[in-house]
Amino acid sequence: MEENIKNFKCLGKDCPNHCCGPFDGISDKLKELSGVNFSEIILLPEDVERIKKTGKGNYIVSGENGIYKIKTHEDGTCFALKDGKCTIYEQRPAICKAYPLYIDMFAGLCYVNECSAFNSLLKSEEYKNALKSLLDIYKYWIKIYEKEIV
Repeated sequence: MEENIKNFKCLGKDCPNHCCGPFDGISDKLKELSGVNFSEIILLPEDVERIKKTGKGNYIVSGENGIYKIKTHEDGTCFALKDGKCTIYEQRPAICKAYPLYIDMFAGLCYVNECSAFNSLLKSEEYKNALKSLLDIYKYWIKIYEKEIV
C-alpha cells in the first residue's frame, strides 16, 4: 500500500477520528457558499474515470453543476469505507490523497489537527505527492469559479 506522505500511515479503522466516517469540516467558523458541504468528497474528472474503470461507478453521484462526488451514507460516512478500510484505496480521490493537508488563504499550507497519524514535524518537501493532489484540487475549484467571473 503506497502512502503519499513519507512516514505517514493512515490508522484506518483504528483511528479515533476517522476522516472517512462522519466528518463535519475542520472548523465551525468556516462556512461554505457553493452548496458543497465539508463532508462531501468531491471528485476531479480524473478521479471519476479511475474509479469507474475499477467497476465501482456506483460509488459516484452527480451533483449540481456537473460536480461529481463519492456517495455517502446518511451520517456522512464514505460509501467506499467497508469494515474500517477503503475499498478504493489505490484509486482513491485526490482529496483523500491530500488529506490531512489543506491550503489556507491566510496561513498557507496547513493540516487538519484531528489526524492522529500526521507528523507535523516533517518538512513540506516530504509531502510531494499529497501536495500535488492538493494543488490539483485547488486548480479544479479555480476553474469552476473563474467561469463565474468571466
